[in-house]
Amino acid sequence: MKLTVWVVEDEAPVRQLLVIALENHGYNVLAFADGLEVVNHAAQSRGKPPDLIVMDVMMPNMDGYEAIRALRSNKRIKDVPIIILSAASEPDDVLTGMEIGADDYQTKPFNIAVFLARVKKRIALHHKYNPYLDLEITTPKTTGLCVGVNRYRDKSISNLNTCENDARLLYNILFQSDTEGRSALLSTEKKSPSATSPTTNTIIGNLVKMSQSADPQDTLMFYFSGHGSYFEGQSYLFPADTYSYAIEHTAIPVHKIKEIMSKSVAQSKIMILDSCHSGASIGKTDSIMSPEFIRDVFSHAEGFAIIASCKQGEKSYEWLDSGYSAFSYFLIEGLQGKADNDHKGFVTVNDIARYVTHGVKEWARGRGLVQSPTVQIESVGDVVIHTYP
Repeated sequence: MKLTVWVVEDEAPVRQLLVIALENHGYNVLAFADGLEVVNHAAQSRGKPPDLIVMDVMMPNMDGYEAIRALRSNKRIKDVPIIILSAASEPDDVLTGMEIGADDYQTKPFNIAVFLARVKKRIALHHKYNPYLDLEITTPKTTGLCVGVNRYRDKSISNLNTCENDARLLYNILFQSDTEGRSALLSTEKKSPSATSPTTNTIIGNLVKMSQSADPQDTLMFYFSGHGSYFEGQSYLFPADTYSYAIEHTAIPVHKIKEIMSKSVAQSKIMILDSCHSGASIGKTDSIMSPEFIRDVFSHAEGFAIIASCKQGEKSYEWLDSGYSAFSYFLIEGLQGKADNDHKGFVTVNDIARYVTHGVKEWARGRGLVQSPTVQIESVGDVVIHTYP
């Protein structure tokens, strides 16, 4: 017997996409244009309840929240798993949906493979069987560059303590099985045989190589842990050979990184920046995340998911007891599975954004500090970053 999914979505093109995708994967699908339609159908129907309901939030006549409340009061429907599908992506939106009675929350725009994986897993949990016995999902490869800079040639730029650990462990998690040369680790300390010094030329050269080698279905990622600053109208990242008296000639403009990545055919691009570290100085200036730096990093970011370690006016703290920066500690922990709240077996952009934001804020609050990671996702969807063991 086929499994049945009800789709509740007011936008006809999205509704049609969901119906086609689900039917192509063997589901029976009933589609509804708003919350009132599905609630009335549930009240009148005497047949077998659906195996899962996909629910939009912002709809005419009755929104998704009200519809979920009504369905949860229906004895036949009350235990059916519900996945919210919504463009509202703030942590508070997700929490509201879960508190009202949803079992999962998928943000728009979305990756159809990830969506189908969520559907299958939720139905499996509902019926208590193993969803992966016949699950066939093609997880795109991640191609990318991890850069960690502790030591600077210019003595007026203060050295850092944890950036190389950050980059090395992230590289090992994401690319340990890479045998095709689709990734690179750049670090000022050669603790890894695969590491190369993170100079301006090696960073640019390797990023160009990775961007060109990525396939259309891939995710292209750039991670940088080190100094960053805003200077004369541009945001810069500081490689090891940056000089404070010649920033515009020796540092790398963030827009250059985005420009190189934008030319790649990879369907998704992710930039993760852990910079503006506390207690650090560049020349005679304290390192702090300026409003201009944030604005420049997040501008012209169509097609990107960008995660920065803190908000404007804040600093990015090193967690010396752990050996990592606080931001990268929670990033790495999340990628190892902690961010996968619904036990899918993989971690997505939205999973890691929620986990890192919450973890860093709580870590800082417990120490009387303030650090709030900043996230911007533009037309990337819920992309799989890492599949963990």
